[in-house]
Amino acid sequence: MALGKVSSLGFGSQVLTQDVIDKLKAADEAGQIKPVTSKITANATKQKDLTALKTLISTFRSSVSTLADDSSYQKRTTTADGKSAEVTASAGVAVQDIEIDVRQLAKKDVYQSTKFATSSSFIGKNGTFGIKVGGTTHKIEVRSSTTLEELADKINEVTNGAVSAKAMKVGGEDPYQLILQSKETGAENKIEITDVDSDGSALSGASDVLQKLGWDSANIASNKISTAQDAEFVYNGITIKRSGNEVKDLNLGMTIKLKDTGKTTFSIKEDASAIKESMQSLVTAYNNLTNNLKVATDYDSDTKKSGTFQGVSEITGIKSTLNKILFANQTYTDKNGVTKTANLADYGLSLNKEGLLELNSSKLGKKLDEDLQSVQKIFAGGTTYGTAQAFSSKAVDAGSLTIANEDLVINGKKINLPATAATNTSKQNALALLKAINDAGIAGVQATMASSEDKITLKTTNGTAISIKGSPAALNAVGLSESTITPKSTTVNGIFSSAKKTVDGLINSKNGSLTKYGQSLIEEKKTLDAEKERTQKSLDAKYATMEERFLAYDKIISKLNSQFSSLKSMIEAEYNKK
Repeated sequence: MALGKVSSLGFGSQVLTQDVIDKLKAADEAGQIKPVTSKITANATKQKDLTALKTLISTFRSSVSTLADDSSYQKRTTTADGKSAEVTASAGVAVQDIEIDVRQLAKKDVYQSTKFATSSSFIGKNGTFGIKVGGTTHKIEVRSSTTLEELADKINEVTNGAVSAKAMKVGGEDPYQLILQSKETGAENKIEITDVDSDGSALSGASDVLQKLGWDSANIASNKISTAQDAEFVYNGITIKRSGNEVKDLNLGMTIKLKDTGKTTFSIKEDASAIKESMQSLVTAYNNLTNNLKVATDYDSDTKKSGTFQGVSEITGIKSTLNKILFANQTYTDKNGVTKTANLADYGLSLNKEGLLELNSSKLGKKLDEDLQSVQKIFAGGTTYGTAQAFSSKAVDAGSLTIANEDLVINGKKINLPATAATNTSKQNALALLKAINDAGIAGVQATMASSEDKITLKTTNGTAISIKGSPAALNAVGLSESTITPKSTTVNGIFSSAKKTVDGLINSKNGSLTKYGQSLIEEKKTLDAEKERTQKSLDAKYATMEERFLAYDKIISKLNSQFSSLKSMIEAEYNKK
């Protein structure tokens, strides 16, 4: 029970007072509760400081991750001399120079009608005319009460948007005209306004309606604003035609936008700006982390004060571990195939006398400009793949050879070889099979002819496995067998991919050293809270009992004092009588 204040305590004894109990209890709490409370406070400080430390490590990891990411080294920048076109290159596009000479831009077919007073003006003629686009003739029915705006809506509906029609206010006397425009550019999207159906039969009343709109044979030429045409340009000496002014199918990852006639030259280069920024961010993050670690693990012999994590092995070794990785020598093969060794000091990164990182930006920039691919190998590492090959075990059968359905399936692609001539030799059938396999477009797989010219070889160099399936008869005819050939791979960790792995081992894994240390602090806090509560309850119970005993003793002493006082009075009375 809780220890309460008893006002009568000590009245009898003048010694066994509440103040005595309070002092005794305070002394016990100082010896038993205060040390636990101090540990709880220290634990809370450690948890708070550990969270701050993990945040700094996460920031450092972010910079390291960028430098360990292959995509950081695949970025491209494009410069242009001219304004006739724009080129956008996505990551990984080959470094190159391009010249584009735009001869003509892709255009849409555009027609205008005669003028009307308002968009609600009646056409005033009955009849049907045709709009032919993309090889399809759409019949447009018109009544004398059809307004200009209603006609526009009908054209949009009937052509399903292949032709855009709009009643537009262009100004002047009778300011409204009906404007027709093909949805897409290119010659194949041209619009033909006709008075006959798709089968060549005349459309009723077409001539009257078309004459009213100014689209009859006598006036249509003067009312055609623009003629549909394909874009035409010369790309590095090769003449190219496309239906639109945006071209994405010449080079994977490259978009060309044609804007005007004329020449423009482009230079696509590697863009290392993100790497430079990440290196500077790395320096800042490392230095912030190092300064925090120094304060947290230091011991001041003058003040006799220790940092929060002084002596905590999980934390005191972080800096030396990172330094060992960051400044380790890395073996790589340069762009000329020469094996070399380098470390971050060669790229402008160094430690000053305070143990903080410094970056020589000009030195780094020079290295990036010289050989970015080598920088990628040193910083990020990578995986290289051996060659996977599947060989025909014998010459391809001569005579008529047919492969269809699932007779031969390579990496999920069915090979189709129409029947060859009965007089074909093994070499002729091998050549036909070679063409059929390569025409199947199997990603990463290339078929080549063996030196004997009557066998084929399947090969991959980009890490793609070769899977061969099919019917026994067909496989035997071409000298192949069901199998899967997986190329060998070699993965080399770069400096920053190794650093990322180490940092992940600190904070990102369930078994990470700092994660486990943080969990131990949480468990320690639970234990200390329980110990404090248990000790406090024990002390409260002890002094509740003591108070009860003090009250009992005080009553006895009070009674004795009272008896002694009576006896004393009797003695004094007898003495005074004499």
